[in-house]
Amino acid sequence: MAATGLLRWQIINRNKRKRRWKNVSICPLFLKYTVVPGKHVIAHADYPDDVYEWQKDVDLHQVLWSRSRLGERQKGQGITGADHFWFGHTPLRHRVDIGNLHYIDTGAVFGGELTLVQLQ
Repeated sequence: MAATGLLRWQIINRNKRKRRWKNVSICPLFLKYTVVPGKHVIAHADYPDDVYEWQKDVDLHQVLWSRSRLGERQKGQGITGADHFWFGHTPLRHRVDIGNLHYIDTGAVFGGELTLVQLQ
């Protein structure tokens, strides 16, 4: 079984980690697309606020690793500032839509389905 995620990160040598972190650190935290039918925001795990603002200073750890909003989904609270928010990071059995929040990680890395979404 191949090492993935954090385990893979821990076993590669320090110089490779530095080079890879440099490459990752220049990537945007969010992708924002305005298409019909509206504004879509894509982030790895979460947007750590209830109001979205472009280029707002947010907690990187929450963007990459948070599962708290998904865990509190029974509250049904969405995020304002865009029409749709798309997240991954937490493998689920099927796509989950809660208001304007969409969770599309269906565990492809573990042999599950790969979920694709056409925004336009």
